[in-house]
Amino acid sequence: MNRRSPKSPSTTATSSCPRRQPYAWIFRSYWSDQKYGTGAMAEAGLSLDRAAAAILRYIAESEPLRPGVLAARLTVEASHVTRRLRQLERAGHVIRVPDPDDRRAQRVQLTEAGLAAVDRMGEVRRRGMEMALAGWSSEDLALLAALFHRLVDDFVALTEVDIDVRPSA
Repeated sequence: MNRRSPKSPSTTATSSCPRRQPYAWIFRSYWSDQKYGTGAMAEAGLSLDRAAAAILRYIAESEPLRPGVLAARLTVEASHVTRRLRQLERAGHVIRVPDPDDRRAQRVQLTEAGLAAVDRMGEVRRRGMEMALAGWSSEDLALLAALFHRLVDDFVALTEVDIDVRPSA
């Protein structure tokens, strides 16, 4: 089998993204698969739909934020987020807290139960990935790791480039 050799991967790729591992997008696509997602939720002991689980994970990776900001960052309608937040509140995974910048507004943050739910989802994803990679050789695993580090380094490099957003004349 002919494979392209990766560029020399940086060992700092994961440290550039402290809460995200370079293979997080595979976990997310694996977790959000219709067939697997339902079973994974049951295995994690949760009765959440995939959208609520995605919102829960996003909140876990951020500071408390307003529901409208959450909707904008997820590029979904505010009403979609509102429905899922109600579901997460009823389950005890999130609470609304006063916004320190505007007393009229509220932010959403995880509860201890929400953090535990995110941890359980992560454990199920980790076990699923271990099972998927169980038959891979150490050489294939090393190549996968190198390519993921390269991918993360390239994404980080792109986000660090200043983009000229001035209108052209």
